[in-house]
Amino acid sequence: MPCQAYNLPKGGKPQIAKSQENQGAGCGDVAQPGERLLCKQEVTGSSPVISTRCAKPHEISLSASVTFAHFPWFLARQANRVKAKKETLFSLYLEDFLLCGRVEGKKAKTLRWYQEILTPFVAFVDREGLSQASLRKYVNELFNRLKVTSVDTHVRAMKTFLRFLYKEGHIEEDLAATLKRPRLPKQFPHVLNDEQVIALLKAPDKKTWEGFRNYVMLLTFLDTGLRLSELLGLTVDRVNLIKGSLLVTGKGSKDREVYMGRTLKKEMARWLKMRGFHAYEDHVFITRDGRPLKKRHVQQILSRLAKKAGIEGVRCSPHTLRHTFATNFIRNGGDVFTLQRLLGHANIETCMVYVHMGGKHLQEAVLRFSPVDRLERG
Repeated sequence: MPCQAYNLPKGGKPQIAKSQENQGAGCGDVAQPGERLLCKQEVTGSSPVISTRCAKPHEISLSASVTFAHFPWFLARQANRVKAKKETLFSLYLEDFLLCGRVEGKKAKTLRWYQEILTPFVAFVDREGLSQASLRKYVNELFNRLKVTSVDTHVRAMKTFLRFLYKEGHIEEDLAATLKRPRLPKQFPHVLNDEQVIALLKAPDKKTWEGFRNYVMLLTFLDTGLRLSELLGLTVDRVNLIKGSLLVTGKGSKDREVYMGRTLKKEMARWLKMRGFHAYEDHVFITRDGRPLKKRHVQQILSRLAKKAGIEGVRCSPHTLRHTFATNFIRNGGDVFTLQRLLGHANIETCMVYVHMGGKHLQEAVLRFSPVDRLERG
């Protein structure tokens, strides 16, 4: 069957154009001079995808009117809009990637992060093409202007985007598999020592409503290792005082259950009673007038309490308290697999950084768990 093409002039409706000279030549027909003819087999998905025998996607230039064979006229009109806005196929792929992320439930903050990082990458790909060599060139340019940790952030976003392109069939090679993340220098997290933790817990005035709320917040951070967003999202109905557990929503909107120690369980019960009932607000930690706490407010509270406790040399933030919980959990005999579940990490490697006990703690662990000494004692 000869190829038919929808030729959509600007502002017009599609018209069918047939090759008059080679109607029996099949998909090799040429519609008219200046027109781009794509076979039905070459068009898949929601955007034109060129087969391997055609030019690469980044090399395709859309003419004044886009011609598609057996292609819906409204998609041809969409392609003309793309040309008018000087958009490219890879910019459309990025829009599709962000749309899929929104449909999958990714947070707006995460999507903005992807967009900020991938927009210059897409511009580079449109200019240089997409190959292993061009990826190495782009990463090398990142090293010229960014720190290695920032380069790693960009590479992670690029790998996710490339993996999406491969799964959707937009590229034929899984370039994400060959793109390696840079080697990061070993950096141990900053944590509070026992004296600093005790001083911090003494800083709030537990006789006042706000002071006791701040005290229970500190206990929750230090006893469960919650992220700031998880603590602020905690609601009253997710606090199980009988079981001694909290049901929190972590990254990726995944729920997990964490457990309270005896001290936190007792003080949490006291706080919920002191907090009182608010008809239209069910968050555990609220302001005096019944509104939920904001991230900036909690950060200011921690900064003020740290200054009052005389803590210097360590930035006292919610994440510092999370690191402190994880490090103390390992030091007190907890295993890294349980810690992974409590912290809500998908990768065990993320938790291995907390197994950095040094000096006294490492020596105590060796003396306690020495295999040979245990045999002799037996």
